[in-house]
Amino acid sequence: MGYVSRIIYVVLDAIEALLVVRFAFRLLGADRSNQFVSWLYRTSEPLVAPFQDAFAPTVTHRSVADWPALTAMILYALVAFLAVRFLAFASPADHRESKFRNVA
Repeated sequence: MGYVSRIIYVVLDAIEALLVVRFAFRLLGADRSNQFVSWLYRTSEPLVAPFQDAFAPTVTHRSVADWPALTAMILYALVAFLAVRFLAFASPADHRESKFRNVA
């Protein structure tokens, strides 16, 4: 796996972690007045915003099933996977493989 692919996966991991915690906190009804919870929602909002109109969150008392966050996690993972596959397809052959070809 190349350097760029690793960077893509590290960024994806950070985004996914943020969105998983957001989904869990909303599902468990975390208090928005808490500083960390408030920061988490503000920080993850731009990542979820494109998907807000796709599925409405399910609200039960204080608990919210944040379907837009779940949709964002799935689609960001898909985009990262496709980007890495494209890079693998578009990049030249592995250097070790070409070395062995020249020896024979």
